[in-house]
Amino acid sequence: METQASIRFDHFAYPVDDLVKAEDFYTRVLEVPIYERRGLRVIDVRAGTLPRTFLNVAGSRVGIFLGKEPLPEDKELYGAPVVGIEVTPDGFARIVRKLEENKSVKFDGPRLRKRLGPNAKSILLQDPFGNRLELIEKDRPAVQEDSAYLGLSQLELEVTDLDRSVDFYSRVFGLKLLGREKDALGRETACLQLHSGQWLILHKVKSLHERSSANYRFDG
Repeated sequence: METQASIRFDHFAYPVDDLVKAEDFYTRVLEVPIYERRGLRVIDVRAGTLPRTFLNVAGSRVGIFLGKEPLPEDKELYGAPVVGIEVTPDGFARIVRKLEENKSVKFDGPRLRKRLGPNAKSILLQDPFGNRLELIEKDRPAVQEDSAYLGLSQLELEVTDLDRSVDFYSRVFGLKLLGREKDALGRETACLQLHSGQWLILHKVKSLHERSSANYRFDG
């Protein structure tokens, strides 16, 4: 059993409508290398396992999996969930240039973060399927050779009961509450920190968006 001191974000998964298109975006534009692919064998098909690809983020994983049905549309750049990923300065600059050349990708930045959580220059973006990521520039050497990435920075989630959620993560997992604020959409937000230094940012909503519920459940 892991102790509270060893708790860290290991991976996160996003649904996509087109796995081939998603792989191209993440590897070519965002420069995230592929770690492995799953769900491509006959035994996987028989088991009902959906095809998915795991991307290598300095030893951590960001998964993209083929959804069972088309994703509900969400054009709002500011919202949740969001996966925050730390990037080297050189990698950050290259990816920003690629995003500026790719007219189909919605993004905001680069700009200095003024919210609770990572204190650095960042860029907030949506992949071609509406999934949100925030790239955080960190002046540290790459963990892996020929990689722009340093690891997972933060995870931002929707919750319907902020007080109860803060109590749960603080009491059960030992996360430290750093403060509360209003996010870009005016929602009450709480920022907690893991012992690893990573952040968990919770945004209060009246009801979860469809993208935060059923479409994130898959077999296998």
